[in-house]
Amino acid sequence: MPSNYQKILQDNLREYGQGVRHLAFLGRLYSDRTHFMFELLQNAEDAHATQILFEVYPDKLEVLHDGRLFDERDVRGICGVGDGTKVEDLTQIGKFGIGFKSVYAYTSSPEIHSGSEHFRIVNYVRPFQADPREITSPWTTRFVFPFDRPDVKNEQASAEILRRLRNLNARTLLFLRSIGRLRWCGPEGESGEYSRHFEHVGQIVRIAILKDSNDVNFREKWLACQRAVTLPGGTDTV
Repeated sequence: MPSNYQKILQDNLREYGQGVRHLAFLGRLYSDRTHFMFELLQNAEDAHATQILFEVYPDKLEVLHDGRLFDERDVRGICGVGDGTKVEDLTQIGKFGIGFKSVYAYTSSPEIHSGSEHFRIVNYVRPFQADPREITSPWTTRFVFPFDRPDVKNEQASAEILRRLRNLNARTLLFLRSIGRLRWCGPEGESGEYSRHFEHVGQIVRIAILKDSNDVNFREKWLACQRAVTLPGGTDTV
């Protein structure tokens, strides 16, 4: 069953108030608007996704991954500020509370579709039921970001996001644990892919990272060493 969006909305109205001017800074978290891609990549990684797809359209961006399905904790986390679901796990690098808000540099009403959860977020912290969107295998989660901010024109948003995708460094995937493939496509048939392949040999990991797009092919090989580290004052290891 989907979460009770009305209950979450009322809780957030009590938590953050009726006004939203004090939350407007969330759309300006980074000087580079396209930084939000790394936040989405981190959150997909924390959902144990193995691949992620960025689809750029003239009027919106859609992002799909194959990680675990959303539950109510995720809904509350993505609609909150600084109260994401991952604060207790130091091995996870993303956090819905703040990082996700960087998408507001391009959109005012992001939508999330995952399992039984279908909702859009208005004014940063207010969830509302959305019409379900189909998600076909292998994907489990779909984000929809309409380019509806009055201060960023559609063509500007599309061009900036495509430029960032074209120029991503394949090493972005180097130290991720789950995601091994990032694909993207544009409105005029342009596309590209970044991938990572690894082989464990004892405590050594052989990693190959590749970039394949319409006009660029790139390949690097790395050796990485890893060992468990015990946290000070505790028995947990990471």
